[in-house]
Amino acid sequence: MELAKKQRITGAAVLIAAGLLLYPLLFDDAVFRDDEAAQIPPPLPVPEVPAYVAEIDRPLPALPEEPVDDEELAAKDNAVPELGADHIPVSWTLQLAAFVQKENAVALRDRLRKDGYRAYLRTVTLSDGKSVVRVYVGPELVRNKAETLLTELDKGYELEGLVVRYRP
Repeated sequence: MELAKKQRITGAAVLIAAGLLLYPLLFDDAVFRDDEAAQIPPPLPVPEVPAYVAEIDRPLPALPEEPVDDEELAAKDNAVPELGADHIPVSWTLQLAAFVQKENAVALRDRLRKDGYRAYLRTVTLSDGKSVVRVYVGPELVRNKAETLLTELDKGYELEGLVVRYRP
């Protein structure tokens, strides 16, 4: 036989022998034994149904028989927001104070926020070149609500604020 053919046959025989010797080491059947298999945890218990679920299916309470006068409600609360010339609702905000020093404005804003009001700041440059930091609370869609909030803030903070149109 040729030398190259002999070398191929010898190489194949060596590879087969090596494979037969290494096969039990590489493919051990210990992985497939039941005693060493991964344990599957039992399923979690089904949670109990909360008591309020039974109340969900009950019927809604009946509406009152007396009709509500929408015009009277709107006049009392002014609950209908006004529309501007561009048919976008007009918003109102409260200008509470104006400060030259920003630290004072930030302190008032933080105090208002701590008390639960939506307060924010705006810096405005006046005609003489000075800048002033204004403190605002709002906005509100209904002017009456803004005025009610203003009287509440005037009493609580001893500030004389203004109701002004909100400009984003």
